Amino acid sequence: MTDITPTIVLLITLCTLALVIATVLMSKKPADGEGLTLPEWVENLVGAAEQIFVGSGRGKEKLSYVAAALERLGYVFDVDDIYDATRALIEAAVRAINKG
Repeated sequence: MTDITPTIVLLITLCTLALVIATVLMSKKPADGEGLTLPEWVENLVGAAEQIFVGSGRGKEKLSYVAAALERLGYVFDVDDIYDATRALIEAAVRAINKG
């Protein structure tokens, strides 16, 4: 009769390895900013712009900052188009910050 112990040990080892790999992959936390939606990015960037460019009358600088940051993230939009959905998100975020 043939000894199947090495085969069973190999199967148990492979199953354990698969479980360890699956656990590591599922528990991996996203990098900073990874997984944020466009509205979340806009909200965070508008808040940052409000902190960086303090004072009234600096709206164009703030908008340029947010637009440049969004472009680096891969979101491209027309800053001058007030009907653009991304521009609307920015304006809504500004209003929420100024209201609160």
